[in-house]
Parts: sequence; structure tokens; C-alpha cells
Amino acid sequence: MSKKIVVITGSPRKNGNSFAMTDAFIKAVEKKGHTVTRFDAAMMKLGGCHACETCYKTEKACSFDDDFNTIAPAILAADAIVFTMPV
Repeated sequence: MSKKIVVITGSPRKNGNSFAMTDAFIKAVEKKGHTVTRFDAAMMKLGGCHACETCYKTEKACSFDDDFNTIAPAILAADAIVFTMPV
């Protein structure tokens, strides 16, 4: 059964080890027939939660208009979420 997988990277180095590991993972799971949506968080405009709680009252994941509103629907639709970060 095909799965929807969301991959979120945290490394700012596009040619680093974390990206190489992520690319290898994505190729392997796509070869198995799964669908992957990738987000490179370090290259996106993302802020922390401001605890304003307007997300409970609106249709948007966050009332602040950043890239989390792009990521959130993919996370909700995903069967699995994978994070890759440098250590």
C-alpha cells in the first residue's frame, strides 16, 4: 500500500551530509511506490508559535502568514513524517 510521506529537513547546507542522507531516503521510498513531499525548513520563512490561539478560530494553520501554512496541510494528509537534521 502506497504511503504519503512528508520529509522536513533542517540543515541549511544544500550539499551537506543531511541532504545526501535525505535524498537517498527519498529515492528508496519512491522506488517502493510511496509519495514524498519534501520541505527544506532552513530555506523557508518559519516562525515559532506566538500562542495567540487564532489557529483554533480560523481555517489557517497559523494566523501569521509564513510558510508553515504550506507545510501544515501536507502534515495533516501524511501517513508518516520524517525529520532530517544535522547533529
